Amino acid sequence: MKTVIIGAGLTGLVLGKRLSQLFSSSRHSTVELFDKSRGVGGRMATRRADGGLKFDHGAQFYSKQDSLASIHQEWELAELTQFWFNRREKEHFYAPAGITSLAKNLAQGLAIGFEKTLNSVGQDSKKNFTPLWQLKFECGDVVNCDRLILTAPLPQNLAILKRSGIEYDRSLEKIVYSKAVVALVELAQPSHELSGDFGYLEFTEGPIFSIADQMRKGLSPTPAMTITLKPAVSDALFDEPDETVTAFLRLELAKIDPTAVLKSILVKKWRYSHPESVHAALFSEVAPSLYFAGDAFGGASLAGAARSANALAKHLREL
Repeated sequence: MKTVIIGAGLTGLVLGKRLSQLFSSSRHSTVELFDKSRGVGGRMATRRADGGLKFDHGAQFYSKQDSLASIHQEWELAELTQFWFNRREKEHFYAPAGITSLAKNLAQGLAIGFEKTLNSVGQDSKKNFTPLWQLKFECGDVVNCDRLILTAPLPQNLAILKRSGIEYDRSLEKIVYSKAVVALVELAQPSHELSGDFGYLEFTEGPIFSIADQMRKGLSPTPAMTITLKPAVSDALFDEPDETVTAFLRLELAKIDPTAVLKSILVKKWRYSHPESVHAALFSEVAPSLYFAGDAFGGASLAGAARSANALAKHLREL
């Protein structure tokens, strides 16, 4: 039994870890992951910049919830995570080495192929009456497997099925994703107005959703902020040139702290930042031995992504 997982974000990594543990005593069961990027993590993304700067530019933290309990313990033992703040009766943690370090920790021991973009999938039911999936990648590689799990953002998964001529529940198309425009900002000096009491702010008014202080998190040696715009603003600015986004941000940040001196701004964009709604189930079996999992099912957070992975792993364990 060969299981292939598409996507090495948190959902894919947790599934890979859980299923590898499940099959550890079997020589005939394997798990392999593929991701279109050059590294693991998905939106658990950390970027280095000039001057020793380092930014988390996707997820900034995770909340300590049941779905992440065992993984959180492993991260604590590896000294990869630290408490940041309490909010809504939940403890929130960050990674001083960057949020990608948590994904790399999960990836240890897993077989992962990088820069592999899945183009289409086909089905062959000749193998012992069990569906055998044939995966065709844009690079020309072809991989066969007995079980296929797609964990990328749902619109990308649906596009693969459409290209492959595989029918699916059309209600899945109702789940749409918000875009996110993110700015990585270096300041000349610290700004309490842009940092708050502990280094993280969320805004109810205005175009900015959140500001996360990367120096307060220990990532950068000098003042540096990750600034995320709200979905509607991100959507309006998504296809605009970086210069337009930068000019907009300078004006908005000046309203919050007129004394702040911005040394540099680097613009990043997430086309699939987070789902605006969540499916009723924690995963979906689209076809025999073909599954969807991810934040569109478990919830729009790292804890939600892990929740979906845990539920699917439990289901497969009980088959």
